[in-house]
Amino acid sequence: MKVNDLIKQLMEFDGKSEIIVYDDDNDRALEIACIDVDEGDESDEAPQVMIIV
Repeated sequence: MKVNDLIKQLMEFDGKSEIIVYDDDNDRALEIACIDVDEGDESDEAPQVMIIV
């Protein structure tokens, strides 16, 4: 999934809504963090964002 695809989906909701990442297998909500894995990378490859749970 591309960032703009995720943003389009999220924009369908109220901007003040909380995002909950839910682990159905273990019946728990997860906290996430996002990092730019390509920071400083000037190659022609597609940039990547890593979501850490």
